[in-house]
Order: sequence, then structure tokens, then C-alpha cells
Amino acid sequence: MARNGSNSAAFSPGENLLQNASVTVHGGERAGNGFSGHAGATFTAEFSALTTVNTVILRENGTSCRGFSVEAKIDGKFRQIYAQDDKIGEYRYCAFPEVETTALRVTVRQAETRFTLTSVEAYCVPKKRVPDFRVTAYLTAETAYDTNALRARAGSLGCITDVIFFGAVRFSADGTLYYPDLEAEDGTKADGKTVFQTAIQNLREAVGDRGVRIHCNFLGPNAGMADERCEQHNLAFGKNRNTLIAAILQLIETNGFDGIFFDYEYPRRLKDWLTFSRFLAALKKKINGRFVLGAAVPVWKNLWEALLARPLDVAEIMGYDAFDADGHHAAFGNTTSSLVANYQSLGFARRRLDLGMPFYARPVDGGLYWYAYSEEAHTLGTSCNIAQGTLANCPETQGAQSPARYYNGWQTVYDKTAYALDADLGGVMVWHYGYDLPSADALSLFGAIRRALEDRTAQA
Repeated sequence: MARNGSNSAAFSPGENLLQNASVTVHGGERAGNGFSGHAGATFTAEFSALTTVNTVILRENGTSCRGFSVEAKIDGKFRQIYAQDDKIGEYRYCAFPEVETTALRVTVRQAETRFTLTSVEAYCVPKKRVPDFRVTAYLTAETAYDTNALRARAGSLGCITDVIFFGAVRFSADGTLYYPDLEAEDGTKADGKTVFQTAIQNLREAVGDRGVRIHCNFLGPNAGMADERCEQHNLAFGKNRNTLIAAILQLIETNGFDGIFFDYEYPRRLKDWLTFSRFLAALKKKINGRFVLGAAVPVWKNLWEALLARPLDVAEIMGYDAFDADGHHAAFGNTTSSLVANYQSLGFARRRLDLGMPFYARPVDGGLYWYAYSEEAHTLGTSCNIAQGTLANCPETQGAQSPARYYNGWQTVYDKTAYALDADLGGVMVWHYGYDLPSADALSLFGAIRRALEDRTAQA
């Protein structure tokens, strides 16, 4: 399977405002449309008149930069308007509220070795009216079943348009549905059907009259090795297709869901993809426009995924768990710009794509652990993605040390939301609702999404 490709044709939102600016570099040298140097070097661009800016795009040759900032000259003084304690890489989309300025200054604050930024660009992306932009949150049955956990973040439902109810229903190879029991941390179990009914009731009460669409995700067989699971899926999607479709539609109609979603991780062979896509096509025909049909799709590019472009109404791109050379599983360039370009090349329309973002970290050593953003949000602040040092109750802690952990922090979530909106994608998706802080907290990631939408969209 081919990995993400180059960002050489990555999205640019209009005319580069620095084309005719007067540029000076301190602590380094000009390099093409950018600059090179060591940590502390600055790139300053002076405009000929007061200019409105809300986006800076940086492109680096390599990944030496590990922390950078953008300042704007306002009333004769430079003020910081953007910062990241992270790398730049091949393509970095830096979004912020509009500022009127006479100059911009980019500073590389940290660098492992001598760096080269091949391009520094600035834009003023116009606000647009996008009434159908989706903000989709996966919400687990465990979170919805826990009334306190659900209500603690209920304010975030004000910016969420779609919820994918996850983990409460599974299907077997014979096409029948069942409700897995929920096991608590103390080892006790709750009956699966009771969990489903209680969680849905809790969720509908939390949503209230907000108009949030609620979709149901259907997970398949998970026993055995990967090839065996694929064979079981093939039986459900193939030989027992009609049984499964009838069972899904009955559950959707009985419970008043708005859509049907799948998270098949993942077809491995061509026959698996063909069987899955044919099942989706048959289901879509039965749906006949009554419900939304969607699926999570992987971060890697596979030509067989083109088979899903036609039947799916929405493809939720899982822009995470894609480790780069630094062990960062959701770095901007690796899981945003090139990823969208890959899916476009497979025939997916932009408006059918939702850009997925993690509300959790993965350890940079690739360990199998997922850390909730809420645990370390106040350590990260707005501009940091990497957490280090000890972490309470961490299974991977050895002695006094925990592995470094890579998140998408507040600013990165803001950036990715702005990118999705500016690039005319259908929306953004997050995994998952329960990992965020309460919405009233200034560092809530749903708050970052809301703020980006407020800054980039025009009122109808």
C-alpha cells in the first residue's frame, strides 16, 4: 500500500501577499522564497500598505524546525499572532484571526540543525458562507451510557452537526446484529441491549433541539487473525448481504437514526474491497436517499479504495495513527494536505470528504496506547502538540519516565479546521467526543473548531 505522497501541489488559497513585499533575513540567508539558518533566524516581510492577513503557509526542506512563531506589525510594534512548538515539514498551514498589518515576521525558535524554509507565503482567505459544513464527532456507547461523562461536554454539541454513535452494535458473519456487553473498569458488565437503549436515550436528551444528526456505526466480526476477520466480513457482506441489510434498516428505522456508517479496519485484498463496495452499493440502493451512508477510510492510499467513491455519501478520513519518521502520528502535512489530494485522485469529491482529527495522543515510540487530550491539555497550552515527562496512571510508564506523546493541540485543530473549510471539504471529523475538555474550558478542542468556523465563515 502506497503511503502519502508529496505536497508539491498542496492547496494554496489565492494570491500570495508576499510576492511584492520587501524581505529581510536576520541570522540566516534568503533561500528561494524563504530563508535558511539556525534557531533564532527571522524572516521579515514589509508590505507597501496596510494589509489584512489570516493565513501563513510555510514549506520546509526536511524537518529541522521544531518551534516557530509569526508576528504582525501593528501600530508600529510586532505582536505575536501565531506559535507552534512543533515542526514545519513539507507543508504547514498556519491559520489565525484576521489582522491588519504593515509587516510579518517569521521566527524559527527551535531547530535541530541548520534549516531551510523554501517558501514563506501569506494570504487573506475570504470568509465564505458554508451552511452545510459538517462537524462530526464519534461518540462511543461507553461515553453516552455514562450520563455524567456525556453531560460534562454537552456544550460542545452546539458546534457539532453530526454524531456517529459507535460501539453499541455489531454484526456477525451470518448477517445478524447483536449488542456487545459493556465491561466497566471494575470488571462488571452491563447488558449490551440495555447499554444501547440507555445510551441513545441519554444522547437524544443531551442533543435536545440542537438539530444534530445522529448516525449509527455498525462494527463487524473481530475474532481471529486479520485474514479470518476479512473472510467473516465477506460472508456478511456477500452471501448474507440481504439478511444484514434488512437487519440494519430495521434498526435504523426503529430508532430514528439519520445515517448508517461503517468502520471496517480494513479490507486487505482486492476481493475484500470488491465485496465491501458491492455491499455498500446494494445498501445504498435500498436506502434510496432516506439515510446518509458513510464509512471511515484509512490514512494510507490504496487504489482499491476508489471502489468506495461512488456508493459513499460521506468518507471520514482517519487522519491519525499514521506515524512519520519522528513518531508523530497526526502531523499536519502527513495527515492533511497530501491525504486530501490522495483521496481526490481516487475520485472522491471534496464535499464528500471529512478530515479526521485525533483528540488523543499516541506515543512517539509507536506503542499501543491512546492518551486522552483532556489529561494533558493544560500542560500543552494552545501552541504545543508534544507532551513529555511522567503521566499519572499511564500503563507505559517505566519508573519515573513515560514516552513522549504526540497530540493535535488547540492551534493545530484550529488550523486543520480552517484548512478543511478553505479547501472546500465537506467537513471535519473527530475521534472522539469523550476525549475533549468540557466546552467551557478555553482549551477545549471543540472550542478550537468553533473559533475557526467563526473566524472563517460569513453570516448568512
